[in-house]
Amino acid sequence: MKNCFIFIVSLLFFRITSAVAQRPTNIPYDTEPVRFFESTSNIVIYIVIPLIIVLIYFIWRRKIRKEEEARKDEKKTGE
Repeated sequence: MKNCFIFIVSLLFFRITSAVAQRPTNIPYDTEPVRFFESTSNIVIYIVIPLIIVLIYFIWRRKIRKEEEARKDEKKTGE
């Protein structure tokens, strides 16, 4: 049991040290939030395109729901 505990602790230690060792040191880190309204491309990429994707998803789901209801109505009238 003690050997298992030592193995697990050493494994976790080496995983943590390897993750820290892989962090790049020469890359500047920007901690400021993204300025969405600074350029048109930011607005399009971060606001408009996700909104379009969400709207298309809801329209698609509504279409599927109507088709399922139509199939149920056909089964009811056919019986």
